[in-house]
Amino acid sequence: MPKDTKSKAAANDRLLLLTVQKQAILLDPAEAEFIQYGFNKASLNRILTAANMSKGQAYYYIDGKAGLYRAVCCRAFVQLYDVASLERTSITNADSFWLQVQSMFERVVALFVNNRKLARLARGIYASSEAQTALIDLSEQLDAYFIQLIELGQTVGAIRSDLPHSFISSVLFATLRAMDCWFAEHQAELSEMQLFNINTAALGMLKALAAPAKTA
Repeated sequence: MPKDTKSKAAANDRLLLLTVQKQAILLDPAEAEFIQYGFNKASLNRILTAANMSKGQAYYYIDGKAGLYRAVCCRAFVQLYDVASLERTSITNADSFWLQVQSMFERVVALFVNNRKLARLARGIYASSEAQTALIDLSEQLDAYFIQLIELGQTVGAIRSDLPHSFISSVLFATLRAMDCWFAEHQAELSEMQLFNINTAALGMLKALAAPAKTA
């Protein structure tokens, strides 16, 4: 592991060793800053002033603005990971697979409707390529999760397998990201009912795209 990577990991580990209350001294004002200004315009100096912390103290726990942004998002998105899980033991066929996926989509929409701060934080990710770079490892983890989901769907006949796996995953990933980006950008202007209705229709579109090819 390169020296700078080790240094970043060590700083992150020290942050995680703090109690939740002590982490909040830095992460709460950082979250507010990133939500209000986005990643690019957020000021590390303003964050540290609000946290009453010097740069020397802060850099013991973070490796800069990108590391702090990642820490904020990791803390915030724990809620998202919780609602995005599936009851895999109950998935035995294509219908049960899509019912589980539909339930997951509905829980995610409900979470963002009920947690506007989380929704604004998520929306900021799509507004900045630098923000996306800061979260690259989280993105890779999410991709790995969806690869497992695709493989599970193929096992029970819910997702086609007549094309190369890399092709199928690339197409579905691109579709999911486009859907996620659209919801992030437009959520604030839609009612809860509109969000759920569009979510249901979007899932139907995804299901049609992923469905096994019909045999003659």
